[in-house]
Amino acid sequence: NYDEESTNWFAKADIPAVKLVVGGGMVETFALGGDAPYEGQSGGHGVKMPSPSEPFSLAKAIGVSSAAFTAMISQALNKFGGQSMQALIPVTTMWPITSRRVPAPKAAAKYKIGDGGHMDNSGLLPILQRKVPQVVMFVNTDVPISLKSDFCGSKRLISPDLQGAAAWYFVDKFGLASHIAGQFQMHNQVFHYADLQPILCDLQTHRRAGRPAASLRKLEVLKNSWWGIEGGWSVQLLVIYLDKSQVFENELPADTQKEIKAGKDGMFANYPHFPLMSQNPGSLTSFTSAQVNLLSAQVEYSVRQHEGLLREVLQGIPHNPSAPEKSAGFEDLNPNERREGSSEQAAMAGWEGAR
Repeated sequence: NYDEESTNWFAKADIPAVKLVVGGGMVETFALGGDAPYEGQSGGHGVKMPSPSEPFSLAKAIGVSSAAFTAMISQALNKFGGQSMQALIPVTTMWPITSRRVPAPKAAAKYKIGDGGHMDNSGLLPILQRKVPQVVMFVNTDVPISLKSDFCGSKRLISPDLQGAAAWYFVDKFGLASHIAGQFQMHNQVFHYADLQPILCDLQTHRRAGRPAASLRKLEVLKNSWWGIEGGWSVQLLVIYLDKSQVFENELPADTQKEIKAGKDGMFANYPHFPLMSQNPGSLTSFTSAQVNLLSAQVEYSVRQHEGLLREVLQGIPHNPSAPEKSAGFEDLNPNERREGSSEQAAMAGWEGAR
């Protein structure tokens, strides 16, 4: 039911306020775009699938995943009455996977489709739908961990203090979301709001020490009827967050370090938070090979540095929290926002009780 999402700064969204059955399972790509099966809509072996009019190719999949503009265009054109740009929006036939709870038959319908980031850019929600108990979440984003507020201080921060604290598709899982035209984030909470600040403390502490940012926490999953997520169970969530790592940069070749320090004038401007669009002059969305390789090297370095945390989540081998870790000093918060937490030890102690 999209009632709550039907109003935005264009006055009205091009989304009907009706209840539709969507999702419920997975459809193989060879059948995507075809009508619902005559029998076996709930899935199984030997289900005869109607053939789509044309196959869902890799090129189409890439086009859909790149169509981040579709919701905005759809909503805007409904308001202004123009239809010429509607041809840019991908359309396909889809039907839900039925069940005892939602029995068949459910007819197929035409849907406008686009980048899944309209609703969730993390991929975490489908994992929680399947009740996966251990999850590694790589947040490779162009939004840095905020250094404006001390997330490790004794004060519990309220919502305004945490705005812009980290990537929106991470903090919205804790209920910190707002309605943005073309996006639908208001139904994504799956964890307690109080669990967010301790994770931000972990990430900020690593970031300030120059290490790759990471946090491992056991979180209670909340019921989310919108996404069909059952509550009352716990997930072990390891977050590895892309941000500046001085320890990593110190180990790079001298010429690479020189280019990074050149900032906007170097070949790695904006590193490590390359924007999705217009990173390089004359190119809308592409990165250079050197930029891709540098990001790849940093993610590999992050994995190696946090091997203990990864083994705990993936193999059940407890990591040693007292093991020595590299540090490049401890970076200050923004001067106007400094509070307690002026040392790494003080920062880490702030939220130890929440582990």
